[in-house]
Amino acid sequence: MICSNCGKTVNDGAKFCPFCGTAVTIRPVSVENAQPAPEAPQGGLQTIGPEPGLQTIGPETAGNGPVNVGQPAQAGAAPQVNPVPMGAPVNPQPMPGTPVNPQPVPGGMADPGTAQPKKKKKWLIPVIIAGAGSLLLIGLMAAIFIFVFGNRKVPVDINEYLQVNFSGYDGYGEADWTLDKTRFLEDYGEKLKYKGKNGQEGMTAAELVLNAVYPSLSEMFELSNGQDITVAWDYVEELSDVVNVELSAEPKTITVSGLQEVQEFDPFETLEITYSGYNGTGRVSEAKFTGTDPVYEDLYLDYDYYDYEGLKNGDEITFSMDLEDYMREYLVSEYGMVPSVTEKTVTVEGLSEVESFDPFEGVEVVFAGMSGSGYVDTINIDNADPLAKEIYFEHPYEYTLKNGDEVVISIDEDYYSGDWFVDNYGKAISTFEKTYVVSGLPGYYTDLSEIPAEEIDAINSGVVAVYRDEIMPEYKDMGFTLVDMMPLGAVLMTKENAEDYTSYDNILYLFYQMEIAVEGSDNVFVYEPVYLTDVEYDETGAFNYEFNADDLRLATSEKVHLENDSYYLDIRAYDSTDAMTEVLLPETDSRNAGMIEAGSTLSVG
Repeated sequence: MICSNCGKTVNDGAKFCPFCGTAVTIRPVSVENAQPAPEAPQGGLQTIGPEPGLQTIGPETAGNGPVNVGQPAQAGAAPQVNPVPMGAPVNPQPMPGTPVNPQPVPGGMADPGTAQPKKKKKWLIPVIIAGAGSLLLIGLMAAIFIFVFGNRKVPVDINEYLQVNFSGYDGYGEADWTLDKTRFLEDYGEKLKYKGKNGQEGMTAAELVLNAVYPSLSEMFELSNGQDITVAWDYVEELSDVVNVELSAEPKTITVSGLQEVQEFDPFETLEITYSGYNGTGRVSEAKFTGTDPVYEDLYLDYDYYDYEGLKNGDEITFSMDLEDYMREYLVSEYGMVPSVTEKTVTVEGLSEVESFDPFEGVEVVFAGMSGSGYVDTINIDNADPLAKEIYFEHPYEYTLKNGDEVVISIDEDYYSGDWFVDNYGKAISTFEKTYVVSGLPGYYTDLSEIPAEEIDAINSGVVAVYRDEIMPEYKDMGFTLVDMMPLGAVLMTKENAEDYTSYDNILYLFYQMEIAVEGSDNVFVYEPVYLTDVEYDETGAFNYEFNADDLRLATSEKVHLENDSYYLDIRAYDSTDAMTEVLLPETDSRNAGMIEAGSTLSVG
């Protein structure tokens, strides 16, 4: 920029020429565009202003950038320009590094870098002021134009874009609304603008208006053709402060039309009733509509089965249907149909007469368990009247039954003598109990005399064979040989109290005398007790035990010591019959606890 007074180059943004002090046009310039001032002619410093004490404007200091008027620039910061109001006295601050009121340089030379004083051209100041005033006037007129025409409100009648739709049936219609947003945006997308800086990111002014208005309908449900409803508008009153819109949203009256007519029908024309029971004790087991139209799926009869008991042929009963207002509205909205009647009276017919029967005829009682601890297992009605399947037979819950006992099977008379049984099956029960004899139970022997002698002989033969063929041959090479094994008798132990829990139901003890040859010595006699448990008979009463060596158990832990010149043998046995019989005592072995002797063939002395 060139000073209009002295012709020097002036930095852009300077308020006054640094060489002659003349005011220049205000136009800030960035540091990068600022040009350093040229060297001033020799001849010393120039002071500006008539007032004493004014500071001088010196030359630009090397390396300090463009001229600063005011405070020195901070280190590293862009230089600032402090404008001086027009017409104010110039009192510039010295350039950094420039002395105030410097002394003349010796020899009459001016300080290097100092501008030479020139005569001020005062006629330029009025010209500059006039130009600035013209610019200010132009800006003011532009602002008025923008304010008047740019903020002019655009009239909008929002009712023109409202669409109200009616659906459903006359008397039950519904209304909804939509705004024709596409047409609204086409009409006002370019006309509506935000005021100032009120714009919202991602939303035009027209879109904001659409989002700020909401119609409210005076009635929306249970509408009828010809009915008038009113549309009122809710909107933000401050909308015109943000957008240049003058919104017209007056209430609007709309007449309902186009609703379909409701169809009426009689659902009881399809009523189907099913009766059960018998004449005098009948009841309604089912009542339903059989219509195939989908509307019947949502129709329900309002009745209770218990309200229709004890019926006889010729009785009249009434069926009704729950049809509250909400149900009517539902049927109309879903099907466009509504029942014309809600109840119907019908006459009972078709009930049969009552018969009687014996429910125990053909019923078989099956017992399970063992005799003495038996119980009723099942009541077999396979061969009974089919109606017996509908009856619950009661029996005693006893677990001590034995063959020959009697049990009573009964039916709850109070329950089964009621009308409901007759109502449902048409038959009356003639008897309510019957006595059955327990039979067919297997059992454990309770006395030794009950066991056939030949069966005990067979067991003895099996025990002797085990000792002769399996146990004693293992010791023959050691010089111990079984010469003879003779049965001495048997004892049966049974439970003292049949209902007590013990380890066994019976114990059969078998006693033997064994003669063993000891090499190099006399033969030795020892006494061996063995026992079997839970010896039983089957459901026919026959002996039900087959000897098995695995079932054989020694009844003692006592040992008899045998030895010869080379070996010795400790065999589990007793050395006398008296000691052997102690095995039967409860204090000798806990297996005998709760047991008593029930027969013996043991003969020892």
